[in-house]
Amino acid sequence: MTFAIDEGPLYRFGDINIACNVPGLESEKLRPLLVTRPSAVFNGNALDKSSEILATELAKLGFPFATSSPPYHTRCRRRRIDVVFTIDQGPRTYVERIESTATPAPATMSSGVNSTSPKAMLTIKR
Repeated sequence: MTFAIDEGPLYRFGDINIACNVPGLESEKLRPLLVTRPSAVFNGNALDKSSEILATELAKLGFPFATSSPPYHTRCRRRRIDVVFTIDQGPRTYVERIESTATPAPATMSSGVNSTSPKAMLTIKR
């Protein structure tokens, strides 16, 4: 069996912008990190990769709770997709308590040395 699949016309990226709603963070410094480029053929993987890169960079810059979402607007007549990466301050997550207990390792180990294997329990509060 042979299937002929018509994916339709190709769409291209239109305007690509970053809207930053986090005080102290300049969106223009993040623009060079984007994988997506205006006029390039639309690629969902490039959109996802740009979001991941932005999230990593935001954490490095000291904004670990900031989130990046790329809603887009399709201009069908021109076959363009405009993208705005919106950066917002996400909900903060705090570690309320860390309990650590040591459990003795089995007496027979390949090295013949007894060691402990720590187990930790985290309680996360939102």
